[in-house]
Amino acid sequence: MFMRDSSIELIRKHFCLETEKIEKGTNIVGFSEQLNKEIMLFELFKNFIIYSDIDIFNIIKKNKRMNIEKATKIIGKEHEIVETTDEKYYFLDGESKWNPQDMEGLEIRNLQTSDQKAIDALKKKCKENEVDLGQVNLGDILPIGGYIGNKLVGIASILDINGIYDIGVIVHPQFRNRGVGRSLVTHLIAYSLLENKLVRYLTMVKNGPSMGIAKSLNLPEVVKYRKIKLK
Repeated sequence: MFMRDSSIELIRKHFCLETEKIEKGTNIVGFSEQLNKEIMLFELFKNFIIYSDIDIFNIIKKNKRMNIEKATKIIGKEHEIVETTDEKYYFLDGESKWNPQDMEGLEIRNLQTSDQKAIDALKKKCKENEVDLGQVNLGDILPIGGYIGNKLVGIASILDINGIYDIGVIVHPQFRNRGVGRSLVTHLIAYSLLENKLVRYLTMVKNGPSMGIAKSLNLPEVVKYRKIKLK
């Protein structure tokens, strides 16, 4: 992974990872809260973070060199797991290696207030969770649209999360797997890097199109995340 030390430190801060909290012989950093039947597990920079109630945290802490799969098995022995959700965080800065792409025939332009009707119409064609995960709105940083002819087929924008530029994208269902999302994300990554910002792209593992964008652009995977719901 090619990344500046300053970017790595910003990511550590983003996830509240303090190296001095890591005990000798383990990779586990614990942040325990009284969560309601919910556990959050993170892997980053070979370290493991767990958000859980104190009892579960103490069970995990007894084990050395922990990762998400091992922790899930341990938790499953003590509790009934009803659902798991997996996500991946991709981070890149000016030193990262990635594969920018542009779709021929796609016009990308900044979105204006006058485009709100077209934006709403595109969102209505998508599933509710896709819109929620995409998080694209006119009030964001650099909202852009991808057009084929006069039709808006994709939208994307940036959210500033504690100094990290998070990219969201939503593509019309009929125009997926053609390069629309890849082109929009490429445009916003290029802009963010010119602004000297650390870029974040987040996707759910079960979201095939979003995972496809990350894979196609060769974005560097930095963080694995799993949310576990207990009965």
